[in-house]
Amino acid sequence: MTVKTFTLSGIEPFIIPSQSSTDTKELGSRLSEGITYIKEYNRIYWVDIFLGEIYSCNGNTQGGSVPDGLLKIKLTKSNYKSAGNTTIPYPGAEISYDERCGVVFPTTINPNTVLFGGKHGVGVADLSANTWHYKLLYRDHVKGAGKDWANLRSNDGNVNPISGDIYIGVMKDFQSDDKFLEQGCVLKIDKSFTNAKIVVDNIKIPNSINWYKQDDSWKVLLTDSLGFRILQFKVDSKTGDFVTASSTTDNKETYPVKFIDIIKSNNEKFASPEPDGSVVYKNKYFITAVWSSNKIQIYQIDTSANSSERLKFEYILPDTRLISCCCLGPKYNELLVTTASEDIPNKMYKGGWIYKIDLLKDNPSLFCREKDDTFAESSKILFRLL
Repeated sequence: MTVKTFTLSGIEPFIIPSQSSTDTKELGSRLSEGITYIKEYNRIYWVDIFLGEIYSCNGNTQGGSVPDGLLKIKLTKSNYKSAGNTTIPYPGAEISYDERCGVVFPTTINPNTVLFGGKHGVGVADLSANTWHYKLLYRDHVKGAGKDWANLRSNDGNVNPISGDIYIGVMKDFQSDDKFLEQGCVLKIDKSFTNAKIVVDNIKIPNSINWYKQDDSWKVLLTDSLGFRILQFKVDSKTGDFVTASSTTDNKETYPVKFIDIIKSNNEKFASPEPDGSVVYKNKYFITAVWSSNKIQIYQIDTSANSSERLKFEYILPDTRLISCCCLGPKYNELLVTTASEDIPNKMYKGGWIYKIDLLKDNPSLFCREKDDTFAESSKILFRLL
């Protein structure tokens, strides 16, 4: 396995999200995640999972602590406002846990209306009006599954590009006992918010979900963080739904398959190299953050090579151990990377910042741009919010 490694010593943060609170313990982001670039709006979106915050800024920002066009909402009881046909009261009134935000899905409504995965379910936020509300609560739609929803929260997810439905991972919340790791799962939520069901169960930390095309057929890559692996599922061509072991085998191989073994790809040098937020580029490269390893790794997926031979490139941030997510954009040569504080609950160390890596600077053969192809593809498709 020949891997090109680029060590980015001295790299400076691109965006340093900051709090407006006067409490010094609240200054700075804790766990920036879910970063995505939307070409249609030329905007960058991300979340702070621990603090329950959603951010957005202009795609052409120069960065800093207050990037151009910055909008931010913190999910609290005080700015919860039911809207439209939503009559769900604020669920935190009966549960004392803080709000979380695991993922953001920009919508077709406008740049400032976003869907998100929260503590208790899926909601909608208006970044310009600083209001939000839930559209669906997990506990009301997924019953009898042995899940203690009060001790779980949303993690990463994506929009099914064929059906428009939402797939989202659910995992134990920060304050909950580790025994609730066993309740992690992936949910499918229909785009009308009337139904939700478990599609993958018994996965401790379900993370990024990426649909892509291979030989004119759809596949999906699901990140199993604590399994240290990337699972590949076959996809129903009409619905985009995962096809699992119970329904088919293909070429004598049962789905899902372990597509990438992260521990082997890191020569077993790290105690817990957890694959985290990721993106697929042009159906050819799988780009993933690797938590606790200082790394972003790039795997070639349009190949029949075995798992250990798919790793082609890696970028190392020597001073940033906890790398949580990445996306391409606004330009093809730019990779935006989110990070976390070494002490998420107390913010005792630097972290939670966003970095920008110039992929072409050190590695001009990796991504090729057409003359007129200035801006990257969107990291996520827009959710059609009706």
